[in-house]
Amino acid sequence: MRQKLANKLLPRAATRRLSRDVTSQEEVTSRFDEFASSGPIHILVNNAGVSYIGSLENTTEADFERIFQVNVKGFYNCMYASAARMRANGGGVILNMASITGSSGLSDRFAYSMSKGAVIATTYSVAKAGVAQALEILRADVERTLRLLGCASIAALDRSYVSVPPNWGAS
Repeated sequence: MRQKLANKLLPRAATRRLSRDVTSQEEVTSRFDEFASSGPIHILVNNAGVSYIGSLENTTEADFERIFQVNVKGFYNCMYASAARMRANGGGVILNMASITGSSGLSDRFAYSMSKGAVIATTYSVAKAGVAQALEILRADVERTLRLLGCASIAALDRSYVSVPPNWGAS
């Protein structure tokens, strides 16, 4: 049903569903190898998750570990397996599905709230690194273009071509 809906919404895109143990980096990487063999990976919709009803005091270590393994490590494994492939193909999109409980917390969903908070923080971290990398790529492109135009660097452009009058902005 989900595959049929995805094909209807994205008729020209090949969609694949990861039906493996997301807690195993080896299995996830193997599945992404299979995906990549049929074409580049452009989008990852990262939507793994299990829930558990329990507070801090009645969540067992085993339940906590299971939720962490699926909801946090599973997200990491999928991002890890797809990011380098996307970068090699010129970029891509990673859409991490979290939950409002990740930022607000629910008293009876202690471990689930923790795991979705980790997904939110991970998403911010990866996004900031991606923006920084994109800016470095853009800077390299701009500097290459400036050299072709006879300017040594962005810093030289700042010194040579950009001047702000001393009273600029004064009323």
